[in-house]
Amino acid sequence: ANSGARISGLGASLNGYGGNDILPQIGRNTFRYPGAVNLDVRAAKRTRIGERVSFELIGEAFNVLNHTNVTSIETIGYLINNDSSDARTAHLTYLDGSNGKSAFGAVTNANSSSLYRQRQIQAGCRFIF
Repeated sequence: ANSGARISGLGASLNGYGGNDILPQIGRNTFRYPGAVNLDVRAAKRTRIGERVSFELIGEAFNVLNHTNVTSIETIGYLINNDSSDARTAHLTYLDGSNGKSAFGAVTNANSSSLYRQRQIQAGCRFIF
């Protein structure tokens, strides 16, 4: 298992430029992706057939634990916007899913990369000469 990648949780600034994504009240690298768990197993048995020829049976299993690995989450948790009564005042809005945006940290995709997929089992054989 590995620890998740860091995310800032802050959307674009007041002028729409996404440059500064850190607020003093929210520490740097406070939020993280969920960790990934992936266990792969391979077993092989080689049998000699004569002096120079052998036969090999191979069995492989990928994501043996069948753990759901998150590949995408909603990374915007806060929006900065102007107060309607005073344009000089900015407000920090937390996105909890009830205000038209996805909830911060909500899983938007899972098991959708070439590394993290559902459990798969594979068998094979080969002649070596």
